[in-house]
Amino acid sequence: MKNNPFKYKTNSQSGVTLIEVLITLVIVSVGILGLASLQLRAMQFVHSAYIHTQVQILAYDIMDRMRSNRVQAMSTNNYLLDLSATAPDASTNCAVAECSSSQMTAFDLFEWRSILADHLPQGTGQIAFTDLGGGGRVYTIDIQWLDDRSVEVTDQASFNERFQTFTFKADL
Repeated sequence: MKNNPFKYKTNSQSGVTLIEVLITLVIVSVGILGLASLQLRAMQFVHSAYIHTQVQILAYDIMDRMRSNRVQAMSTNNYLLDLSATAPDASTNCAVAECSSSQMTAFDLFEWRSILADHLPQGTGQIAFTDLGGGGRVYTIDIQWLDDRSVEVTDQASFNERFQTFTFKADL
């Protein structure tokens, strides 16, 4: 018998071993977990950007309300609101009824605080002003909310650090 050089060897490997399949499975699994983690973080940052946009809109909202009720905002301190104070109770819904300018002030503050609480996680806000002299004022609007992107809360101090504050200043 002559040796045929074109004949394949019968003892060569034909396929993959189980260990190669397991290693590939582990590598693919780690990659998929990494992608899932990346997607989760992206969703958290998109939500945070959404909240920041809402905060800016709400800051402009109360400033526009003050501009539309300029006499009350400039002549009295009715639009001043501390962060921990409750908003004045609005006895009249000025969206559907006619109101005086002082009733409109109470309604504006009550509705603004309600919107902050409804649209932001533990949202609240305050309004202060600085006199410029000559009848001018610069109003400072601070909006505070709970940012849930932070790490696990272990005590009250770290809980307080999770609050974000947006400050908006404008003159009337």
